[in-house]
Amino acid sequence: MNTHRYELMNAGVLADLDWLACDLVVADRADWNAAPAAALRSHAEALGLAGGDSFRTVRANQTHGDAVAVLTADHALLARTDWADLLLPRTDAMILCVPYRLGAVVTADCVPILVADTRHQWVALVHAGWRGTLARILQKTIRRMMVLGSDAKELRVWIGPCICQNHYEVDTELAARFAREFPETPEAVYGRLLNLTAINSAQARAMTIAGEHIAAANHCVFEDHPFPSYRRDGHQAGRILTRAVIRKG
Repeated sequence: MNTHRYELMNAGVLADLDWLACDLVVADRADWNAAPAAALRSHAEALGLAGGDSFRTVRANQTHGDAVAVLTADHALLARTDWADLLLPRTDAMILCVPYRLGAVVTADCVPILVADTRHQWVALVHAGWRGTLARILQKTIRRMMVLGSDAKELRVWIGPCICQNHYEVDTELAARFAREFPETPEAVYGRLLNLTAINSAQARAMTIAGEHIAAANHCVFEDHPFPSYRRDGHQAGRILTRAVIRKG
């Protein structure tokens, strides 16, 4: 299988969390389409998951919506012992509260985001394209974590590699809509160019998360050919799997 593993970029906000393991795996289009579960499990030993076979995986069946799933030990689907690989229906963000379940979001231009709760030892994985960003999926995920007991002071946010503003042109109507929805982030819209990293960073700050607890990869997948970009490669684009696992129970 043609997959390559990368460390998270600019992930200092997560670096001291010994209970959390996370990384990026890039799968080419053929491997991702043929065997998503195998791609997700590749390089599992690097996350401390023995052999890639003795753990369970979960990913969202992403629809560019704003649905947030909470995965606790009593989740009905997690109780199924006959499923090693779980696909959450109509979900673009998940809050992972159980150990040794490898979670992932899948992107090829959109923004992958991790939110770690340092006290409860939970991690949320968020897929935010323009639709999810406009629907404030990151804020909704953080708000859901707070309902569960999280405190903003104990949350860390990492915003992953995505297409940068220089290459993300949208139509005039959509650009104007973003400008109206996010007036507090004027740098996020330049003409018809969107900066999804800036908008999601602003959403985290709006939830009173301290600036020093927010980090962005600031890496453009369109400009870096080892990384897939749908805008650059079209249907030949592979996928970035942003993965996280809680290693302590």
